[in-house]
Amino acid sequence: MSSIRPGIDVAAGQDFSLLRGAKVGILANKAFHVVGAPYIDSRRWIDSTLDQGITKDGFNLETVEFTPRFQKHASTLCQGIQIKITDRKTFKPYRFGITLL
Repeated sequence: MSSIRPGIDVAAGQDFSLLRGAKVGILANKAFHVVGAPYIDSRRWIDSTLDQGITKDGFNLETVEFTPRFQKHASTLCQGIQIKITDRKTFKPYRFGITLL
């Protein structure tokens, strides 16, 4: 299981689209590492997440655009964040998922 999945599952009930896996391109093999929606301001979301006091131990966040092929927001350009795990031992997926909300 991806180390990000428990945290992203916390946010999955919201109105976000999750990139569960891409077959080709820059987001290939990034299941659950990309989350967003058409109305999201990626930079503001990242700043807001970090302003809540979560430390960046074990991860980095980057802005991203993607178009889901199914689920919520299918065929609609979404803005969001890509979560890059840099250290699985220090990354806290549940705390991270709650902070995203």
